[in-house]
Amino acid sequence: MQGSVFFTKTYDEAVSLVEDAREYFEGPGAGFTATLEPVDSLAYSAETLKLTTLLTEAMAWLTILRARHEGTLDAEFLFTEEYRLGNDETCLAEPLIDHEKLPRQMRELLRRSELLYRRLARLDAMIREEADLYTMPG
Repeated sequence: MQGSVFFTKTYDEAVSLVEDAREYFEGPGAGFTATLEPVDSLAYSAETLKLTTLLTEAMAWLTILRARHEGTLDAEFLFTEEYRLGNDETCLAEPLIDHEKLPRQMRELLRRSELLYRRLARLDAMIREEADLYTMPG
């Protein structure tokens, strides 16, 4: 029961982040690049891509986990490379722009998304460790 509550809260957190990001990009973030120097505009676009990647990876991984919890995906699929949380090199990359140049809302979205991603990465690692226990010889 406790794991189910944790999962539901985490899933809801991810959905909320996606909704907040959509609202930001459709609202105050829509014209932000026009206020930046060209090099900062490019870096802002990279941070936007990073945020999108963080959220996409988180939602994809959580959707797979949800399918497992609901019984529509066999447990052994969770142990395959295909279902790992991915894109560490993008999601955990150092920022290309001083975050102080970003709007407060964007900084907060990046912060929340990175925290979620790191938490999911720890869970993914725990699943991998469990898989190793099941596949260890004799």
